[in-house]
Amino acid sequence: LLGAAPVQTETDPQAYNLFLQARHLARQGSEKSMLRSIEMLDEVLALDPVYARAWGSLASNYINLAGNSLIDRDEGYAKAKDAANRAMEIDPDFGPAYSILAWYYENYAGDYQESARYHEKALTLAPNNESVLNSVAAFFSGLGREKEAIAIYRKLIERDPINATTWHNIGIAYFNDRDLDKATESFDRAIDVSPDMLLARIFQGYMFYLKDDYQPYLDAYARLSDDTGSELYRLLSEAAAYPFMGRDAEGARAMEQFEREYGDSWTYVIATVHARQGRTDEAFEWLERAYEIGGPSNISGAWNDVTLESLHDDPRWQPLIEKSGVTPQKLEALEFNFDLPT
Repeated sequence: LLGAAPVQTETDPQAYNLFLQARHLARQGSEKSMLRSIEMLDEVLALDPVYARAWGSLASNYINLAGNSLIDRDEGYAKAKDAANRAMEIDPDFGPAYSILAWYYENYAGDYQESARYHEKALTLAPNNESVLNSVAAFFSGLGREKEAIAIYRKLIERDPINATTWHNIGIAYFNDRDLDKATESFDRAIDVSPDMLLARIFQGYMFYLKDDYQPYLDAYARLSDDTGSELYRLLSEAAAYPFMGRDAEGARAMEQFEREYGDSWTYVIATVHARQGRTDEAFEWLERAYEIGGPSNISGAWNDVTLESLHDDPRWQPLIEKSGVTPQKLEALEFNFDLPT
């Protein structure tokens, strides 16, 4: 009523039906659901190879899988970038594709200025789009500007209170803001909406760990291992929690096995466990290894990570943060102009 009617993309009805199912699966956030979503999107694109929204959703799935070590990181981010670029070739005005590339440049290439440029373009094209605003809020959170991120997420929740992704994302923002109670509440809500959402379940259990409530943490990660068929979560929780429960030998065995089996993919997490248990040298060794494996973006969140605060007074800390390419000074110097909806 207040402007031009929105332009709708035409596609094959069967392709559209499959796209809606694939999008629903992607929002569930489990490894199984996202992989199935990719399969369905491949079917969509077989019916309609120039359906930009399907290419965008495909890119989003690959970003989420790669970013959480559920598929090979380099391959996943490369596929995400290719799919987002394909969406932009088909429809240069498709805002969410620019958001995917913004996420790529921030979290894989470690280029926050380029990320900001793509966010600006996405907002110009689709200022009220849910995925665009979610990405912008996550960008603010990555800059340490949690209050601004939370404000955006709250607006999105008012619009759509049953979007599990937004509840999960605001939980991350509260976590980064050191408000563990509100973070826990947010992850709980995400799981209420989508019980199989893997990321929300991981962080829900992680909140117990950070609150020194170790048995519920162990129980939560044991359920994750049972449900996913991977011993990763059980081993990680035992390595992280047992030393605080007087079970040092068992914790050391779990850590040794975890490092052996998952050291190349969960390198940064291993560093945080060592740091929290007071093994400073080991923490820096694993952070350096994370850098060697994945480059600056693999340690780009270190500067604001609560589990690494014990390392801040060590003379190795500042050179590591400089190496990551993300320092508070550099983040403050970023240039961008986000015209956010009120």
